[in-house]
Amino acid sequence: VRILSRGNPTSYVQWATPMFGFAVLIRILEWTFNMGTRTGSDWMSSWSSMAVNSGESGVQLVQVLEVAYELARMKETWFFALDWLFIGGGVLCMSMGAMSENLMTRKHSIMGYVIAGLSVLQFIFDVSRLVPGVWVPFMIAGFITKALIGLILFPIWLVWFGNIVGKYKGTELNTLLQQ
Repeated sequence: VRILSRGNPTSYVQWATPMFGFAVLIRILEWTFNMGTRTGSDWMSSWSSMAVNSGESGVQLVQVLEVAYELARMKETWFFALDWLFIGGGVLCMSMGAMSENLMTRKHSIMGYVIAGLSVLQFIFDVSRLVPGVWVPFMIAGFITKALIGLILFPIWLVWFGNIVGKYKGTELNTLLQQ
């Protein structure tokens, strides 16, 4: 951030670090919540009172557990989809700030804009899976978008970004990092 903002507190780049931090925090919370929900539901489903009796009709306790689990997952979907907005926002801020300061190549900044746009689409796809009857198409679109961002574009963008920042070695980089 210091390198790309060049000490300018009004630079867009100043917003990138908190956005990336929030995205990481949301992902850690998601993993933690999912571990708790899954281990808790697995444990409860092993109770003998949850066993489905073949001759019974009506609602079984295991069905109630499944509904409660699905409701919790739907509630969390909105929150955990936000990491894509933060990742997109961080990349957008980095690209806008670096483009205005001529610190990145134009192609690298455009790639950042594409990642930001796809990240917003990913958020929309994640949330749209909750709409009844359209789960499969949005799941497929979300998988394709996640693969495109997470496996191809974002890693390329990060490596390219590292190479660009690496070119600032010497007096300018040392001065900015020592402030």
